[in-house]
Amino acid sequence: MKTLMMILLSMMLFVVTTSFAKSPEISMREEISTHIEFPKPVADLQLEGTVFAEFTVREDGNIEVINCFSLVGELQSYVFQELSKIIVTPDAGVTGKPFLMKFDFKLIKI
Repeated sequence: MKTLMMILLSMMLFVVTTSFAKSPEISMREEISTHIEFPKPVADLQLEGTVFAEFTVREDGNIEVINCFSLVGELQSYVFQELSKIIVTPDAGVTGKPFLMKFDFKLIKI
């Protein structure tokens, strides 16, 4: 009976721990988001917009930008350059897979 209880407790602990763990993809996306901020020169020009970026993570952790698109050229260039500088922790769950991220740059109206 004690063995059965230990097995059940171990299984419950495993289920609870894995349900709260973040996937490597979510962690990588969050890490990338911390590197992309509204560029001050673009904000000073009162420009805002959305940038769509498609990229992969190489085995060395460098990001390879495949496509980057925005109607605002300054934002498109900024996101492309910043993504190309980022190095993430490579993980089998993200390496080599294509990712699509959307970056919204909105001015705060006061």
